Amino acid sequence: MRRYIRSLVLILAVTTVAVLILGFQTFSWGDFERGDDTLLGLRLGLDLQGGVHLVYQAVDRETGLPIVPEPSQMEALERSISDRVNASGIGEPNIQILGNNRLLVQLPGVSDPARAKTLIGQTAQLVFKHRELNVARPLEDVEAADIVGVTAGMFPDPEADTATTTPETATTTPEVTDPAAAEEPPVLLVEFTALGAAKFDGVVDRLLTSLSHALTTSMTPTSLEISVEGTQSLKFQVTALSVQRVEGTNTFAFPFPFPAAGGDGDVGNLETAVALVGTEPTIEFVEVQSFVDKVPEYGNLTGDDLARAYPDQHAHTGAPIVVLEFKSRGTKIWGQLTTDLAGKGSTDLVAIFLDDQELIAPQVTTPITTGTTIIQGGRFTLDFATDLALQLESGALPLTIELLQERDVDAILGADSLNKSVVAGSVGLALVLLFM
Repeated sequence: MRRYIRSLVLILAVTTVAVLILGFQTFSWGDFERGDDTLLGLRLGLDLQGGVHLVYQAVDRETGLPIVPEPSQMEALERSISDRVNASGIGEPNIQILGNNRLLVQLPGVSDPARAKTLIGQTAQLVFKHRELNVARPLEDVEAADIVGVTAGMFPDPEADTATTTPETATTTPEVTDPAAAEEPPVLLVEFTALGAAKFDGVVDRLLTSLSHALTTSMTPTSLEISVEGTQSLKFQVTALSVQRVEGTNTFAFPFPFPAAGGDGDVGNLETAVALVGTEPTIEFVEVQSFVDKVPEYGNLTGDDLARAYPDQHAHTGAPIVVLEFKSRGTKIWGQLTTDLAGKGSTDLVAIFLDDQELIAPQVTTPITTGTTIIQGGRFTLDFATDLALQLESGALPLTIELLQERDVDAILGADSLNKSVVAGSVGLALVLLFM
């Protein structure tokens, strides 16, 4: 009888343990953890729960062409990406080196593939630069020999046949419209050689690029400062939208200032404009760049100078921020830079770049000499701040990588195999019980 009691107790104990294993999906004991997203405590692979299959290739940072790095660099790349993904909590990755320059990253059950790709693929090289605003520089693209003539006139009517060609210049010059018949204000007409006109087209393209950048930021666009020495001295600025090329000619038209800069009255009629410009005027172009980014004179300040980076929330607004703590060298450079720029928001800013993309360009209101600072911005969400801090904390990737292959893996095939395995196991167990 006692023998049967022992067997019953043993069977009861085994049954109890089995029920507990099946009933409690979340369990932790020391280093062992089991989450509720698993099957009977077993972590499901990519084929069983789906996920993302990514293949990256090492490329040259400058050219973007594939390279073959040293094996130690690929191993360091594997460790860096593993640290990033594990710390983010977005999944438990399977990372393998393929060949001599490729890396396989499998993320089972990942719910946000876009975030995972951003976290993995960014090199995360942080760079701090001194940004000077409204920097005036002589226009080196165009030389005096590129300019044929400068006159005051009216912008030609594109439908009127008023163009004439001179053998000396072999260029087409617009005819000045009768001032009495003109309703539009006069313009400054600058005729270039064919080569000079091509050069100036490049200048206008550069101004348009700056204008496009200004539309997405709070920066003012790059402008062109024009100085004319004629009967009187004129100096005024124009933007890309106000510069027009006369169709079919090498002549560009610039609007006069209104009223005239440096003189009395305005340039609202052709007679006044002609009198101001005179018969043999000279002209000079100066490009007033909206900003110029340069390395701080105290030294290059990058993410390598960070001792720590972590996400947080602003004490007053609750907005997501990233807290940066510099090493000793970074603390010294950052302190000198912020001390010099404090209160110069109208002329100088600090521009912070992540992988050559502008992250934020704030004003400096007070010197920061403690070695701890925060960065925040309009596009900072909690996930963005968390991922950015993880990238900076783990350091820049040792190699620049490019996504070569991406595949979303569905769990249908794995689920089908799992169902068939359950059916096969149940049938096998039933047959054993029947035989016994």
